[in-house]
Amino acid sequence: MLDKIILGLLQIGPHSAYSLQKNMERSTSMFYGASQGSINPALKKLRAAGHVTGTERLDGNRRRVEYEVTALGQQAFEAWLDSAMEVGRVRDDALVRLFFLGHLDKAARVNRVRAFCAELKANKAALQAMVQGTQADLKGRTLTDVETCRLETLRFGADYYRFSLNWYEGLLKRMEAS
Repeated sequence: MLDKIILGLLQIGPHSAYSLQKNMERSTSMFYGASQGSINPALKKLRAAGHVTGTERLDGNRRRVEYEVTALGQQAFEAWLDSAMEVGRVRDDALVRLFFLGHLDKAARVNRVRAFCAELKANKAALQAMVQGTQADLKGRTLTDVETCRLETLRFGADYYRFSLNWYEGLLKRMEAS
């Protein structure tokens, strides 16, 4: 998946590995996180496959490689986009932990869920800020299809965290009442 995210970001324009990571932090990190340590090998793999090219540039005293998508990379990206979307299994560490949380005493369970709710609130606020910032950036103009899809993805993320927070807060109330 990381290779597809990189190809997608390179559709916008050339990026260094560092700028790819920063761009992911502002866009896809809430859905698919990637460290610099995983971006570099993915870029190497994409380069070996002929999907990206890299041009070395001097940035002050530092050398950096700026990557661009190739025609072959564009074809691979479009083929992936045009393939069927698959419903993935929910893979959620919090749900796995919740499944076994009954092994802790009530106070510990409540504390774990309360702390998790605080984390959900922070993520929800971060995504809402992304949505609002993106809307402000795009205000007053007709959105491209690419911009519309990006904005809708951010809205989904905000709704996901809103739902999760409401559900876990309800769970917290039920746990405290029992």
